[in-house]
Amino acid sequence: MGHTLLCPCRGDSPGLCRVVADEVRKLAEKTMSSTADISRAITQIQASASKSTQQVDKTGEIIEEFSVKAQRASEALAKIVKLVV
Repeated sequence: MGHTLLCPCRGDSPGLCRVVADEVRKLAEKTMSSTADISRAITQIQASASKSTQQVDKTGEIIEEFSVKAQRASEALAKIVKLVV
């Protein structure tokens, strides 16, 4: 990539070509750093989403368990009421 940018400038002003090449290098470094930052952010978001999904699943299981217990309690109370009346 650097050679492609430097070739047209070689005879005219090598100093300018070095400045341009340095700026392109800095931009490439920033791009790589930003890409790594984005990758880390995506990994964190995925982990958070996975944890949230697990919590939702666990909450669903707890709700189901309490629903069954509530149904059993209701049936037991109905039997008690029949015995009392």
